Amino acid sequence: MAEKDYPAEYFSLDDPTVLSAATQDPQGFVSGLQGPMVIDEAQRVPELFLAVKREVDRSRRVLLHPP
Repeated sequence: MAEKDYPAEYFSLDDPTVLSAATQDPQGFVSGLQGPMVIDEAQRVPELFLAVKREVDRSRRVLLHPP
């Protein structure tokens, strides 16, 4: 649904490759993203939330938006 309603790059942590990248290096995963993004199933990698917070504090470019 978000893919169609919001113009952003979409990542699903249901995808094993994306899950692996986010799990192995949450900070690198988040800081490597550009522009608007949706990270679906983010709760699967709880460490992502701290990585997102750090990125927000650093650049102010990330906005969390609940569905």
